Amino acid sequence: MSYTNHAMFNMAREAFQISRGRGIACGANPAASYRVLNRMLINNNWRRTVRDALYFEKPTDKRKRLHRERSERVFREQVSDRVTLAKKMLDMGY
Repeated sequence: MSYTNHAMFNMAREAFQISRGRGIACGANPAASYRVLNRMLINNNWRRTVRDALYFEKPTDKRKRLHRERSERVFREQVSDRVTLAKKMLDMGY
């Protein structure tokens, strides 16, 4: 089976052709280089971007998704602030 017509393969190939400015040094330990590459892809949400681009997302669904993601981010920040405050209060003896 030829993968040259597969959407994921074409998008990945185009993404790598567009951004040739970044390289990863592969010395004596290729596993470490792979971990660095994997961390970069995770931090930049590259896999999610490729996965989301496979299918068309209706504008209303996109708006709902972005609103939900914003709300979740705000909620996580508020919870982490409360946890930090609770830890400080425990340290002070409350």
